[in-house]
Order: sequence, then structure tokens, then C-alpha cells
Amino acid sequence: MICWAAVLTGVDDPLAAQPGSRRSSGVIAGSIHLPRDSTTVPPMIHVTLNTMAGNFVARVTLSDSLVFRFHNVSSGNYVVRVEAPGHQPAETVIEVASYIQREETFVVLTLGPPLKGREAGLPPSGQPTISAGELAVPDEARRHLERARRESEGNNPQAAVRHLRNAVAAYPPFPEAYNSMAIEYLRLGKPEEAKAALERSIELNPDVAVTHRNLAQILLSEERPDEAIASLRRSLELEEENGRSLMLLGEAHLSKNRHGEAVDFFEKASRISPEDHSHLGLARCYLALGRPGEALEELRGFLELEPKGERAESVRRLIAHLESELDPPNP
Repeated sequence: MICWAAVLTGVDDPLAAQPGSRRSSGVIAGSIHLPRDSTTVPPMIHVTLNTMAGNFVARVTLSDSLVFRFHNVSSGNYVVRVEAPGHQPAETVIEVASYIQREETFVVLTLGPPLKGREAGLPPSGQPTISAGELAVPDEARRHLERARRESEGNNPQAAVRHLRNAVAAYPPFPEAYNSMAIEYLRLGKPEEAKAALERSIELNPDVAVTHRNLAQILLSEERPDEAIASLRRSLELEEENGRSLMLLGEAHLSKNRHGEAVDFFEKASRISPEDHSHLGLARCYLALGRPGEALEELRGFLELEPKGERAESVRRLIAHLESELDPPNP
């Protein structure tokens, strides 16, 4: 599937790390039920995960399964929407309060009732017409994609890659398979192969915002912020006001010491999508701009989300240092 967390730079200084794991994250799992008096499973079912503000998070297409999973989902409130040709769309709100030991949050979705008359030939509400390319994907390629998803859910990225290679062998112009392949390559510690897969996915379909955003995350991890900025701008052209893209733009500008611009992107990201609030990114900017009081507030905000671990202890030491400077003890 498409959703994945930002790549982190493993460093001792917590303020030099990207914020991909600043919140607890886990899995949203679910199953699709057919509506009453319906026995036919549609050939394609789309399940979309959005924030409450309507920002896209991830999307999965089911072809021979009624079970889905979204990995690396931060705690928060989400809208899960299910759509299929010939059916009314349906959606539900799910609250993910927290995760303990990578537990799953489970949701059951019932496909909307069948459309009647001329409506049955229309695509799902709010979605563009299904592309000829999507309809052209042969069953063999779809089966390999679904098998890859199962292997991924079972924490077997090597097997997932093997099925994804079979999928693109059966149907070379398959951008979703290449995007999924990139995720598995990252799990295997192969960023160059992941980047090549994303570039191929973009070549096949340049109009998918999340693919550009995924590529930007790899470019940031390779310390190539200018190229990452170009990818993120393209992502925002396709998906206006996405919190994750704005947060990553803040990281890119911060890496180039453009602290004022970085603050603007970080703050806009937090307004649009609170789950993409980068407390550490803002703290680094405020410290560089000589605004220690605001940096202190952001560091405290970080501890509310991540109170345990090595980063939390480093942040506590920094907070103590800033507090002593802002309010020195009386001699």
C-alpha cells in the first residue's frame, strides 16, 4: 500500500532528527461487508484513509480480498471511505487514541447499496472516472499485488518484492505495484532500488501526489533538499494543502538553514493537519532565530506526544538548560 512514515536521520541530538516517529503509530485494519441482499463482490473496491480535515493519507485497491490494512498510522481521528463501481460510497469516522505495542485498530465497513438505473454506470462519488489503465490491469497482475500485500502484512518484504516483480512482469505499466515495491525496498534497507521504483511509478503516472511525496522523503534522507522541494511542490500541485507535504517542506528548508521559511511551512502544516505538527522542527527553527521561549513550548509539546525513550530524555535535558537560561537562579 501507499502510506508510510518519514525516514528518520538517526542522530544523538533530538533536534537534528526528522519527525517521522514523533507520535505512536500502528495499523488500522478492517474488513468490507457486502450490503444486505448483495452477493456479488465488485471487481475493484477502493478504501481511502483521510484526516478529519479531508487531507489524503493513504488508499488501497482490493481486487480479490475484502480485508485491508493501513500501516504506520499516527494516533488521531480519521475518515475511512469505501467505494466500488456500481455502489454508493460509504464512510465512517474512526478515532485512534493511542497504540500499545503496535496493536491494531479494527474497523468494519459495509459497502454502500447498489446504484439503480443510469446511476449504476457512474464512477464512485467524488472520484474521477476509472482510468483505462486501471481497467486494463490483468487478473494475474492483481493477484500478485494482493499476495505482495499479504506478505507485507506478515513482515516478509523479500517475498513481497518477489510478487511485485511478478506483477510488473505480467503488466509493465503498473504504477501502484512500483510504488508498493519502493516501500518494501525501504524496509529491506535498499533506498536506491526504492527510488528507482518510485521514479518508474511517476513515469507511468505523474499525477499521484503521494508518490512524489514518497520520493521527496528519500531525497531528504539523502541530503538532497532542492530535489525534495521540487517533488513536494509537485505533490502540493496535485493535492493542495496536504499537511505531510508541508511538514516535509519545512524539513527541507530547515536543512538549508532557511529558518523563517521553514517556520511558515511547519506552522501551516500544524494548522491544516494537527497530526503533522513538527514540534522538534519548530524548536530547531526558533532556537536558530533567537526565540528560546517559543522553542521551549515546542519541546514541551513534543514530550506530551513522546514522553519516553532516548529522544525524550535528550529533550528533557535541553528543556532544563533553556529554563535555566531563561530564568537563572538567584545568586
